[in-house]
Amino acid sequence: MRKSEYTEGSNDFSTYLEFAQRIERMKETNVAYIKENKSKDRRIFGFGAPAKGNTLLNYFGIGTEYVDYLVEKNQLRNGLYSPGMHIPIVIEDEFDKTPDIYYVLAWNFKKEILAKNKHLLGKGVEFYFPVNPEFL
Repeated sequence: MRKSEYTEGSNDFSTYLEFAQRIERMKETNVAYIKENKSKDRRIFGFGAPAKGNTLLNYFGIGTEYVDYLVEKNQLRNGLYSPGMHIPIVIEDEFDKTPDIYYVLAWNFKKEILAKNKHLLGKGVEFYFPVNPEFL
């Protein structure tokens, strides 16, 4: 394992510097996208409320001024707020509002989310995935 870490650059500071730079570019791209769409009065809801998604919201500084709700499947999160950004969490099956954009915080389930929500895509709802695995 140590050998593979060495050959993959895990012991090299530049590996982490490059990773940090990619994350900063991702942050700039996401924040610009959110701000541009919010300036056009588009309603943006978060799709899901996983820990990794909340980490992203906090690091990117995306709060209630940009995202109105986090729409979640897990009943245990109903009525709660996202940590740090305090975005209200609502339950998908009990919520009747539709956004212009879903900012997908459960990006690792892209195929499943798009397949399940074809009806919304047909109505013009956009699903934006803030993390592209190839980007990392």
